Amino acid sequence: MFWVLRLLGRRFHGMYSPKDMASVLALAASRKTSTSRICQEHELAPCEGVIRCRLRRLTLKPLLKRVNRLFAEQASGLLPKRPLKIAVDYTLIPYYGRPKRKMDEVVRGKPKFGTTWFHAYATAYTILSGRRVTVALAFVRSSDGKLEVIKDLIRIVESQDIEFRCLYLDRAFFTAGIIRHLQERGIQSLMPAIVRGKTDRTRALIKGRTSYTTLYTMRSSRTKGIVTLPIHAVVTYSKVR
Repeated sequence: MFWVLRLLGRRFHGMYSPKDMASVLALAASRKTSTSRICQEHELAPCEGVIRCRLRRLTLKPLLKRVNRLFAEQASGLLPKRPLKIAVDYTLIPYYGRPKRKMDEVVRGKPKFGTTWFHAYATAYTILSGRRVTVALAFVRSSDGKLEVIKDLIRIVESQDIEFRCLYLDRAFFTAGIIRHLQERGIQSLMPAIVRGKTDRTRALIKGRTSYTTLYTMRSSRTKGIVTLPIHAVVTYSKVR
């Protein structure tokens, strides 16, 4: 409740107080359900239309600044003062409506849950005592490249005086541009390689029955650049195979 109230601000006027709004949102988030379901289950809760009307007044850019400022406050009191392992996730939320303002608010992706349109965001986090501590969040537009997203997250993390000794990236960031940028910055990273099809050059790396390490040269068709990186092929056993 405390963090949600700070995120939303206290400028709501009318029958329902900011605390009423925050309680519905916090309950929906903790149960991983919709605000509509919470409003139906609790008679004293604001109706869904009121909540949507209040939230519509929020704008994305100031909201993201508040989110990352609150993440920084949490992290300063939780995280140890030593280099950390930072992971980056790329998340797609299925979307079925029209964009609010511009088309680049939603991105295209592989069919999932009956749609190819998604809201996208990326997060940077670390694991502390077995629990996730998020330190940065970036909203992703269709006009944003993955490299710009990584640069933005790294900038936010570094602005919080958080040191990281290794960056663990989602497979969505397995591109020549991102790998080259991390190498130039001297940032250690680890990410799953993508094998895209039968003719993809990375498929030739899947061979033998023992794990091994080799150098692999990736070529970018868009920037016409190349980058050489170490590839670790790890063999595991599954169902006695």
